[in-house]
Amino acid sequence: MRICSNEPCIVLLTEKDTWLRVNGKEPINLKANHMAILACENNVIDISSLIAC
Repeated sequence: MRICSNEPCIVLLTEKDTWLRVNGKEPINLKANHMAILACENNVIDISSLIAC
């Protein structure tokens, strides 16, 4: 899933291991059951799997 937003940041909660890539750079692995705060403004964030709540 791709996230593009004008919001300053997003909070991502992971249920399982998840890969994300910001602006096409090297992917980052987020482990299961963790929280990340990502700067979203003017960034393109690709997430390997996402369940919207």
